[in-house]
Amino acid sequence: MKETAIAIIGAGASGIISLHQIVDKFSREMPANKRLRIFLFDKSGVFGTGVAYSTPLASHLLNVRASSMSAVSGEPLHFWEWLESVAPQINDEYPDLSINKDTFVPRKVYGRYLTALFHETVARAKQCDIRIEFIKSEVTQITDAPEGIELILVEGKTLRSHFLILAIGNFPSTLYSEFRGTPGYIPYPWPARRLMEEISPTRPVCILGAGLSAVDTLFTLLENGHKGKIYFLSRKGLLPKVQCKPADYDLRFVTRETLSELTDNDRKKLDLDAVGRLFIQEIETAEGEKLDWLDFLNPQGDPGHILARDIRRAESGVIANQAALMATRPLHAAIWHALTPEDQKRFDREYKSVWNHYRVPLSVINAKKALAILKSGQLTVLGGIEEIRHISPPDRFRLRIGTRLGPGYHLEVPFLINATGQGLNVTRFEDRFISNLLTSGIISPHPSGGIRVDFNSCAVIDRDGKTSSSVFAVGELTRGVHLFTNAISENVKYADRITDILIANIVKIGG
Repeated sequence: MKETAIAIIGAGASGIISLHQIVDKFSREMPANKRLRIFLFDKSGVFGTGVAYSTPLASHLLNVRASSMSAVSGEPLHFWEWLESVAPQINDEYPDLSINKDTFVPRKVYGRYLTALFHETVARAKQCDIRIEFIKSEVTQITDAPEGIELILVEGKTLRSHFLILAIGNFPSTLYSEFRGTPGYIPYPWPARRLMEEISPTRPVCILGAGLSAVDTLFTLLENGHKGKIYFLSRKGLLPKVQCKPADYDLRFVTRETLSELTDNDRKKLDLDAVGRLFIQEIETAEGEKLDWLDFLNPQGDPGHILARDIRRAESGVIANQAALMATRPLHAAIWHALTPEDQKRFDREYKSVWNHYRVPLSVINAKKALAILKSGQLTVLGGIEEIRHISPPDRFRLRIGTRLGPGYHLEVPFLINATGQGLNVTRFEDRFISNLLTSGIISPHPSGGIRVDFNSCAVIDRDGKTSSSVFAVGELTRGVHLFTNAISENVKYADRITDILIANIVKIGG
């Protein structure tokens, strides 16, 4: 019998989703004369959660409701059904947590779900005679080999595989990389224990960013008993909006049909301004009135007052513009893919921060926590970041902050935490494996972040523009192609595509 080998690098959410898809589809669809062997790599030796869902802190909640967090293709309520089955245990640990389909559960709970899915997948693999090898090691390079690729491990060992899936998760932001190694600078807020170990709870801290990562970082500090002053600092100083109850919305302008007309059935690229006009029409139709778009895109006023207003709106019922934006989510990847590289860069430069401000809102419970800290005076949200310098001695960071109405001012803090999001520029990642793949030309950087992959198949595209038949990528590495790549639902979709291609190719191997 012909045995096919598949290697998966990364055993966090994307890796476990990919593993499950492969085992599930192979067990149901493969001919009896085929055998499968899977190498699952994770240099940490922790298989199932990854950094994102291994946080121990109860205040780190998912930003998506339980009903929308399934990690299994074709079973949209898989997570919710698992959550129901373990509700008594969860309630014992989180007595204040109301478990229903709209619940925003702690990330730690979702980590348990992924671990349970991992063990369920391993057990099913054994029943179906699929061999899974768990390898606690680091792959440093891959090279072409007969019928596939050769993986070179850090200790010098080599393994051969027919196919490879890169599911290596998120990387720290590459912004402000000039401060790496500087005392008091923390380039990434994960894992949470690092902040808890390195930051004095009585001293002031500046968190770069004001989005969801910044809010999580704030809660990390507070759960560690931080008493010192905390600043959020970003370009615009905008906190995320607040999630209202979900609602159905029928799109009228941002539709597949309209996009098809604008691209002449995919024969030409979309224009960012034309797409923007569609969204303006959609949102104003949903709201039933013309909007002050200057205020919508760059709201002015006290962040605490704005957040309090947003909480009241979210609790009062459906927010029309939010319902409209949520309804467009299935189209985001296609819209992004249809833009020119220049318009993608323009979007990132001019609109990304405000887009994330509206598209990825806070849960009401976390918004209320953040508002309480704002009201206490411990947290201040600032916009207008202009310059950051490190001063030594003493080891402090001097930040210059601009204002709209007058001269700027300076702020000095001993600790600076980068919570601006995930790293995008792969050429600046401090990762030996990625660096080696770039040097050898096996992968190539995408101008909008991550690496180049085929939009439909997720197959890696090399330096010469050739699409690989054996190497695929899922997750944040594909940001430049797929845009929103840290959502579980998106990674389920792309892992499903990859698995279908692997199954079809495995059938061909050995005739």
